Amino acid sequence: MSNAPSKAQPASLPRGEGDRLERFHRLKRWLSLIPYGVGARVYAMITANPLTQAVMGKHRRRMRAFMAEQGLTFPLRQTFARYLATNYMAAWRLSSLSRCGPAEFDRWVGIDGYEHFLSLRQQGKPVILCNSHYGSGKTILLALMRRGHDIHSLDRQDVFSFFGIQDQGKVISINLGPKEQNFMLKQIFKARNALAAGGVLHIAGDGTRGLSGKPLPFLGRERSFPGSVAELALATGAAILPVFGVLDGRGGVRLSILPALAMPDPALPREDQVAFINAQYCALLEARWRADPGSIFKSEYGIYAKLPKLADAATRTSQP
Repeated sequence: MSNAPSKAQPASLPRGEGDRLERFHRLKRWLSLIPYGVGARVYAMITANPLTQAVMGKHRRRMRAFMAEQGLTFPLRQTFARYLATNYMAAWRLSSLSRCGPAEFDRWVGIDGYEHFLSLRQQGKPVILCNSHYGSGKTILLALMRRGHDIHSLDRQDVFSFFGIQDQGKVISINLGPKEQNFMLKQIFKARNALAAGGVLHIAGDGTRGLSGKPLPFLGRERSFPGSVAELALATGAAILPVFGVLDGRGGVRLSILPALAMPDPALPREDQVAFINAQYCALLEARWRADPGSIFKSEYGIYAKLPKLADAATRTSQP
């Protein structure tokens, strides 16, 4: 992967996303002059400002409605400030953190559970990093690259190449294309080959593409999770490590690599094996959403609002 982003790179992105990244690319010259610490502190003040929060009132009302439905009583102002920090300027955060020196990077980014990942890699076992549309989880790629690891990543857009983000390791992006496109055989084939060769794959476990497994209860509603993570693990013997990343109020990122998910009894039907794996991930994601609604992606709030409530889903299923 080249140290500089290819000039042709933006043209390969979907039109809207390419335009957005191109605008950010033009801003990158002067943004790159701002040290991460300075930019993070300024942005923290902006997101905590009552005027900023008032302007984003539609988002705050949606988050507050979710909290009320779940019976959560976190301080609204601080929680919404984290929501704004999570959902906006994420590309700048990755790009700016990638330019930090080792000591400064470690001051802003902490990682728990790295031993789970390292132990598996030392054994030569393929690993699936199961991320989520939550917090600043993608920072895990920077943290592991700095430790010399190469990672294949299923991404809607190759932000790392676009911004020339490089460290000791590298990210090999497997591009999914626009949201309207479903998973294609080519991408799954590449992901499976990477794992079959003993590599590392980064993928979101809560995506909306691909064939979904059995619907599961999720925070009082019914949600289907894609079977891609489970199927790839079952096909290649890869361990599934859930990963999460949360922003604090000053711009720091706390990453967590959790122990590997338990694997199902191979004698079970394949559908039940996938459901066994998905249920574990679903429970972890539920706990994270309830622990910090400010780290939920705005797109995920939209998805959640459209999910059938469990009572409605049961009524629908029982009807002839």
